[in-house]
Amino acid sequence: MARSRGSDHLPPSSRSFSSVAEVNQHIEQLHGRIAQVEELRKDGLPFREALKVAAESQIRETIRQIFGERSPEFRAHQHLRIRSTADDDLADTIETLGELIAVLEEKKNLLAAGDSQPVRPAQQSARHPTPQPAAPAAPASPPPQPQPDRGPGDASAETRQAPADVKVPAGGALERIHRLGLRFHAVARQLRQRYDGRPTLDVDDVHDVQDLLRTLLRLEFEESALEEWAPDGEDAGRKDFLVPQEGLAVTVRKTKQGLTAKALSEQLLLDFQRYAVRQGFKTLFCFVYDPEGRIGNPARLEADLRRERDGKRLDVLIAPK
Repeated sequence: MARSRGSDHLPPSSRSFSSVAEVNQHIEQLHGRIAQVEELRKDGLPFREALKVAAESQIRETIRQIFGERSPEFRAHQHLRIRSTADDDLADTIETLGELIAVLEEKKNLLAAGDSQPVRPAQQSARHPTPQPAAPAAPASPPPQPQPDRGPGDASAETRQAPADVKVPAGGALERIHRLGLRFHAVARQLRQRYDGRPTLDVDDVHDVQDLLRTLLRLEFEESALEEWAPDGEDAGRKDFLVPQEGLAVTVRKTKQGLTAKALSEQLLLDFQRYAVRQGFKTLFCFVYDPEGRIGNPARLEADLRRERDGKRLDVLIAPK
């Protein structure tokens, strides 16, 4: 029996989330739906059309359960269809799911920073109520453990004790840059949709990422508060962005064919070592743009790389997820 559409006439209502653990659970659900769509790419897959229809239905229901029946997210995607199993159409669906994950990542950052405001959960259909998972108690933070000095190649050994959820100071420069990173992909997509097919910026390599991020940073920081710096010995044309008043540096990477997660980790850890000896430096924020989804488990890689040592901090954001 079809679900009542009466809720469509009610005003939108966004669902609140009670803990980082709950949001992480929902992010894993959406990653599961991405894996389900990826399965449709396989050659010789039997009952492909039936599996496509099942995936559509399950994606819609997952969005409803996570965000609520009256949420803007569900209303935007309640009629979601996968047009075909061609690569482009599957990629569009995966991109949509990635954007929803980015929404959850932003909510997780706000919860971790203690900046979330209680919002009443959306009213669910009386005929089909959405089960609300019980909020698990937040685990106590373990005492800091001494960390031995290691080289860039020892990332996995060193960071097994690194916290998965690094608190971002609410309202500070780092939180503002986090927000820009989470929205970066949506901006890059919008730039491609110009009137009458006019020329635009296609974000094809790391230099394009730098150019667009520089523009977005100008919206958040006065020109006098933002500096550009070319690290010694780096590839020609690479620039990092500095906010000296905050002791903050921003470095940019873009994934590409042949760049493994291990190699990327080594690059970012080497950057951290270079900045750790820079006078006045407190935090290195690494923005990794991964539009093709080349990093298999971005949340895990972020957690493995994040660390604090001797008053210096490394923070990493991979987007979109």
